[in-house]
Amino acid sequence: MSETTPTPAGNPKPRKEEKKQNNRVLLLLLLLLLLLLGGAAGYLGYVYLDHTEKIATQKAELDKLQADYDKLQAELDETKAAYDQLMLEHEGLKADLEAKKAELEDLQKQLDRARAANYKLRKGDMNSEELNKLREERDRLLARVERLESDNKQLASSRDSIKVNLDISENRRQALSDTNVILNEQVEKAKQLTVYRAELFGVKVRKNGDAFVEDRLRKCARLEVEFDVQKNDLAEPGEREAHVVIYTPGKIILNDNPKQTFEYNGVQKLYTTKKMFSYQNKPQMVIAEYEIMDDLPEGLYTAEVYIDQKLVFTTKTKFRR
Repeated sequence: MSETTPTPAGNPKPRKEEKKQNNRVLLLLLLLLLLLLGGAAGYLGYVYLDHTEKIATQKAELDKLQADYDKLQAELDETKAAYDQLMLEHEGLKADLEAKKAELEDLQKQLDRARAANYKLRKGDMNSEELNKLREERDRLLARVERLESDNKQLASSRDSIKVNLDISENRRQALSDTNVILNEQVEKAKQLTVYRAELFGVKVRKNGDAFVEDRLRKCARLEVEFDVQKNDLAEPGEREAHVVIYTPGKIILNDNPKQTFEYNGVQKLYTTKKMFSYQNKPQMVIAEYEIMDDLPEGLYTAEVYIDQKLVFTTKTKFRR
């Protein structure tokens, strides 16, 4: 009968293999866990980087929006100033300009709201939907400002055209006015009475009343200025006033009353004698007289005839003592 070796109690060999097998399972689980953790970390890193990039992009967009809004504000201010200037320069465009200014005020309010939303978005959480709305609002505001600028240019062009027409009209009006002044001056000149002959002489009066010309002053009772008024169909008929100024050889005006003056070229001028006469558009002779009260020196005397405050004739005569 053969003899067998007995197996130790509890069979230790199978237990060792089971332990090894358990260790392998744990190792596999640990590796799987590490893989999962690595994947999660990589995903989170990707998400973080993507989020950081999005934040940077959105901030850049918001900065651009802010710059665009600043540009819009500057353009709005410039357009307002242009409309204000147009309103000052042309009253006829006032209604159109008032409407444009109201539209500018509404546009200013919308721009203020958009700037406030942009500031709020910059300070808070980034929201893509709100950012897109701001972009759309920016584009819409830009389009409205461009249209207003175009309208402003058209109104300015209309203003310039109107101004040119007004300047042309003013030039024509001024030319007509100047022509009218010249014509009025010519008409007034044509209506002015003219004298084609005037003489200054002394008059001696005899005891019987007869009078005759005398050139010796000590024998003269008076001085007379005789002048002929021409025919003038354009002149207004009626009473006319002639002033006669007689100068002595010493250029002194013969005048017995310092209050005897008339207006000539805007100043008061002494006169020697005056004569009223009725003019009926026909040639006529007029005689103005001056009674001699004092001794007069001999020499060359000058007489000036004024009709309607205008000098019409000058004559000279030499008298003996």
